[in-house]
Amino acid sequence: MYLGLVYPSVLAALALTSWLVVPWLWTLAQVLGALWLLSLVARLITEELRALAGAQHVDPRGKSVLITGCDSGFGLELAVRLHNRGLRVFAGCLVPDSQGANRLRALASEVGEGKGSVHVLAPMDVTSDSQVQDAVQQVTKILTSEGSAAPQQQHEDHGGARPEDDGVAEVPQLWAMVANAGVICASELEWGSLQPLSRMMEVNAVGVARSVRAFLPMVRRAKGGRVVICSSLWSHFAIPFSVGYCMSKCAARFFADGLRREMKKFGVRVVSVEPNMYATNLTADSLLVPAMDKQWQESSDQVRRDYGQAYYELCRQWLRRGLANESRTEVHEVVDAMEAAVLAQKPRFAYRPDGLVRAVQWRLLALAPPALQDAVLVKRAQPPATTIPGTRGIARG
Repeated sequence: MYLGLVYPSVLAALALTSWLVVPWLWTLAQVLGALWLLSLVARLITEELRALAGAQHVDPRGKSVLITGCDSGFGLELAVRLHNRGLRVFAGCLVPDSQGANRLRALASEVGEGKGSVHVLAPMDVTSDSQVQDAVQQVTKILTSEGSAAPQQQHEDHGGARPEDDGVAEVPQLWAMVANAGVICASELEWGSLQPLSRMMEVNAVGVARSVRAFLPMVRRAKGGRVVICSSLWSHFAIPFSVGYCMSKCAARFFADGLRREMKKFGVRVVSVEPNMYATNLTADSLLVPAMDKQWQESSDQVRRDYGQAYYELCRQWLRRGLANESRTEVHEVVDAMEAAVLAQKPRFAYRPDGLVRAVQWRLLALAPPALQDAVLVKRAQPPATTIPGTRGIARG
């Protein structure tokens, strides 16, 4: 008897709740979703307007730029591009007889209207204090001999001592310093040694700080000078199989943000260029797959047993397929962004070159809650773990 009264009452209450609450929840979801999309569209429009505002370039004549990592890839192409724009280019190369170094030396002999000059600095390892300082001395010598010393009027106007009066050599002007050198290794964090992770941090983060600090006095002498740091879109995410790389690029991005705020008082613009994955020598499977193989082979017996040979083989296939399918071939998009960072009158704080569709996808992911980010990245950035002994059927939560 009582159950006959309770059930109808419960059903009536649920119906009333659904009638009163569900429409409001649906409306709220629609409003929040619309606001989310509007914020994304507004951000895209704002960035495009900023791009138009900064499309006008400064006069490149008489300006000098130093670029690290010019052996190949973005650094090499940027050096060629800026040489053709009429800038004096100092190209830092890790290997003196690399393909990029030889190409730039050949370029240095070209003479033409509107072209600049090229000076190859090699070897220039950004992890070496001595090699970075050698590069500073070479650049200083060349700029001083070519009459690029900073004006000394400010010392005379204020009646202060001139630098040479204090026994301090005059510092020449360097319009821009582009910290482009970088390395990458793809592997599970638990595999192999920490040497690849340490190397990525040393080159991509500490090496950036070392090289930028060394040339910063010259950049500060140039009115409106630039520091351009090549970070990565992946600096905003911790992507499986590339966590060490993401860590190092995140450190570089934070270095750029902090330096931008510190250099504001000097009028120096600090710009971060954050490309997604592009097809360069750095992301060639002929480099990344053997490096991953080495990490697997150097893993302990326990680690190899726990992950299993089948999962390792699947990772090799996954990496090759990802590099082939996800690497954009339009490398000029990144070089365009780096050129804008160097020459735009009003450069953005950050440039994120990528395809339109991928750019929208990644920005939506950045706005997503952590649980959704985890679900997407776990599914897209690494192979399924069904081959690992003991993981089949385990919920991912």
